[in-house]
Amino acid sequence: MRILFIIDPLENLSQKWDNSLALARWMLRRGHECWTADVPDIWSTEKSVHADARPLALSSNARPAYLDLLQGPQAVLNLMALDLVIVRKEPPFDLNYYYLTLFLDRIKHTVAVSNDPAGIRKTNEKLGVFCVPKRAPRSLVTCSPGRILQFQRETGKPVVLKPLNEKGGKGVRLLKPHPKLAVRLSRWTGGGTKMMIVQERIRERGHRGDKRILLLEGRLLTAYRKHPPRGDFRSNLSIGGTSSETSITGSERSLIRELRPYLLREGLHLAGLDVMGGKLLDLNVTCPAGMTEAETLCPGFIAAEAWGFFLERRVKRRRRTLPNSRP
Repeated sequence: MRILFIIDPLENLSQKWDNSLALARWMLRRGHECWTADVPDIWSTEKSVHADARPLALSSNARPAYLDLLQGPQAVLNLMALDLVIVRKEPPFDLNYYYLTLFLDRIKHTVAVSNDPAGIRKTNEKLGVFCVPKRAPRSLVTCSPGRILQFQRETGKPVVLKPLNEKGGKGVRLLKPHPKLAVRLSRWTGGGTKMMIVQERIRERGHRGDKRILLLEGRLLTAYRKHPPRGDFRSNLSIGGTSSETSITGSERSLIRELRPYLLREGLHLAGLDVMGGKLLDLNVTCPAGMTEAETLCPGFIAAEAWGFFLERRVKRRRRTLPNSRP
């Protein structure tokens, strides 16, 4: 297969922990041709969509073993000539990301694209919790500092403020009663112009952090517990959080069943749920992570392999339905 990974620049990614690179290694070892490009490298004409992409290769001399991905010189790819495009670009979900999904809509009926660009566009990762409203924390979405302040007062306890388009805990704040809170909210919302979500803070007896649950084709792939670093309430691994093994509760299995029809309908093949106390905190669909962490916690389990086999099967099904689709 000829595969394009739309990801952040390789030099910005951890070769040890990045999930996209773990999949790329697996694909290369299977004999597939892999390329990478960032969002600004994708461009379109009236006839097709193209990428200024760089090929990936495995180095046989890397030490340690995971530092083995090399990039070749840039070349122009016609995306219609590929077998698979894997969208793994990290947020922020800005206008260029939005335009990328429109470009990919043009080719997805001929070339397999995962996750589906329309599904990514439709499913804001913070607002995605409203797909199952009864599983969402008590929430308010607004750009009004006054409404946020009122929500905090009505809740009667600390609440969590999140930007709608960021990742990894960036811009996430715990709001407590404070004399200057109204001034701070005005700054954080850009003077009442930046839409935010504010939610009741969820706590779970015996735990400070939440769970990451990874779903593949709407079914449980793996899960682990995340723990916040000292002095922080956020448990994101990117800011120093740690992980440990966990089990899935009956409530969480019910949540997975409730979400599965939506994920399948929108083509969100790989999704990451952040869950705590039975509540869905985030629905990650742009670049869900956690496979490499789960593999470390459970030696012998290779999540990237399951993901890779799923994508291979998807491409084979596409070839059967569109036998003459290659330009």
